[in-house]
Amino acid sequence: MAKRKNPLQQSLSNIPAPLKSRYVVVILLFAIWMIFFAKFDVFTQVHLEKTKNKLQEEKEYYDVEMAKVRQDKADKDRNVEKFAREKHHMKRSDEDVFVIVEEEE
Repeated sequence: MAKRKNPLQQSLSNIPAPLKSRYVVVILLFAIWMIFFAKFDVFTQVHLEKTKNKLQEEKEYYDVEMAKVRQDKADKDRNVEKFAREKHHMKRSDEDVFVIVEEEE
């Protein structure tokens, strides 16, 4: 009588030798777990990287805008006296202001 092989042994004989090693199996299972099922899987990392890049671009944009606003504020602070004198005819206490109105002919 021929000895019949167990179906499990028969299916194991079809598996290539490197995949029979428990270390390779553990590494493959760990890699699959990290790629698809872990809290910080590959898809989440890609999404977070895109979000980070977008936020960095926005930060650079707002840094430029803030520099413009600071420059405008500095210009305004320097020119506030000139503006007040020309538009609102303001003066210092020891000055006299003469407003010359040109007549139209």
